[in-house]
Amino acid sequence: MPKVLLALLRLSASVGALSLVAIGLIVTADVLIRWTTGKPVSGVFEVASLMLVVAIFLPLGFMQHEKLHIRVDIFSSRARGRWAAALDVLDAVAGILVFGLLLWAAASEFLTAYRGGFRLRGIIEIPTALQIGFIVFGSALILVALGYLLVKSLRALRRPGTPP
Repeated sequence: MPKVLLALLRLSASVGALSLVAIGLIVTADVLIRWTTGKPVSGVFEVASLMLVVAIFLPLGFMQHEKLHIRVDIFSSRARGRWAAALDVLDAVAGILVFGLLLWAAASEFLTAYRGGFRLRGIIEIPTALQIGFIVFGSALILVALGYLLVKSLRALRRPGTPP
C-alpha cells in the first residue's frame, strides 16, 4: 500500500480514537457538572453523537488494512497459501459489496442533506451533511483498503508461494 494512503488510514484511525476519548471526557464532565450544579452542559448530546460517528467510521479503513476486524478465526487462523488467499478474496468481495452499498446510499443522502441545508435539531444545530460526510469518508477509506486486499489476495491466488 502506498505510504501516503497508509498515513491517511493511520491518521483517520487516530482521529477516531481521539474522538472516543473526547466523548468520554465531555460526558464525564457533563455528569460531574450536572451532579454538582443540577444543570446539564448544553450541547453535550449533539457533540457526542457527532463524535460517535467519527469514532465508528474513520478507523474502519485502518482496521481492515491491519486485519483487526472480526473474522471467523476458526477458518482463517488455520488457512495457509491459496486457502488463506481465497478467504481474503471472499472477505474483500463481501466487504466491497456491503461498504459499496453503504457508500452509495450515504453519498446520495449526503447530497440531499447538503443541498437542503438539513440540521440535527437540538441545543446545538449540527448540519446533517457533516455526520453523513464522515460516514461517506470512512466508507471510502475501507473500500480502498478492501480493494487493496482484493488485489493482493488475487495475486497470491495466482502465485502459490506468496503470502496474502
